[in-house]
Amino acid sequence: MSGDPSNLVPPGSMPTTFIPTTSAGNVGYMVMSYSGRPQMVPGIPMPPGMGMPYMPLGGPPPGLMPAVMPMAHPHMMTGPPMAAMPGPPLRQYRPQHTNSTQPPRHTRLPRPPMVPQIINGPTVTVFVGNITEKAPDQMVRHILAACGTVISWKRVQAFGFCEYGSPDAGLRAIRILHEMDIGGKKLVVKVDAKTKTVLDEFKAEKRRKIKGRSPLQDEPEEEDDYIDDEMKRFDQTAQCRIACVLDEYESDMKNFTAAEMTERRVQRTQERLAQLSQASENALKDGESSLDLDDANIEEGKRDLITREIGKFREIMKG
Repeated sequence: MSGDPSNLVPPGSMPTTFIPTTSAGNVGYMVMSYSGRPQMVPGIPMPPGMGMPYMPLGGPPPGLMPAVMPMAHPHMMTGPPMAAMPGPPLRQYRPQHTNSTQPPRHTRLPRPPMVPQIINGPTVTVFVGNITEKAPDQMVRHILAACGTVISWKRVQAFGFCEYGSPDAGLRAIRILHEMDIGGKKLVVKVDAKTKTVLDEFKAEKRRKIKGRSPLQDEPEEEDDYIDDEMKRFDQTAQCRIACVLDEYESDMKNFTAAEMTERRVQRTQERLAQLSQASENALKDGESSLDLDDANIEEGKRDLITREIGKFREIMKG
């Protein structure tokens, strides 16, 4: 078909676009209707590209022919383009931040290596007192083991006796643990007179190795002048390990309730009364008012403790 294609559109019709088509050598036009350019606000210049003919969404760019176009009748007019169906709303991208607003979880500190566990020299027994009832026995064992090789540990109420495998370990426990605050109480770590003699001999030997000679009689001895560099390193290792142990058991000590404290006291009291019941019954049968513990092979502090517990037991029996 030839001629002016504008004659195909009746006057007053919607603006159209004419797209040339070919079929078997014949040239024709396909009439495409469009709604026209949107109205512009007066006083605002037209943006670049707005002078180009309007193409419906999905149509080919201007100047390009579609690969295959259906043959249309010259007098056929297409309706206005349909509005495109809106797609699903896009999910807003939220970058994943490594820093969370939640409070960081409490991470436990890694434990440093243990002080070398060596049994060298005579064993020494150290008294450990004023232990808080909040402290689990397992925690106390770890703290004591941080100072050196522990041969045995016997805890009674708020105190106990720790046997170390060497004077070095016993002295380290005294240096580090004495007056250490655990659960609001300061530990009391000391030795008896017999053990103190062993520790003093160990100190004198260390001083001779450091100074290369024995101290003079009028030469004052400093408290820590027997500590060499190796002992200082072991002290630092023990302190770091004890700090890690306290950190691990911090929640257990905070969650310790008064009910647990009372239950623990009752349990210990029952155990002691069970041990003393036989002796008390024998004393009552014999008509004695009190037990004579002076001749028994019992230490003075333990003798007083046993006497008090027997008195408590008798008061309970009377009630």
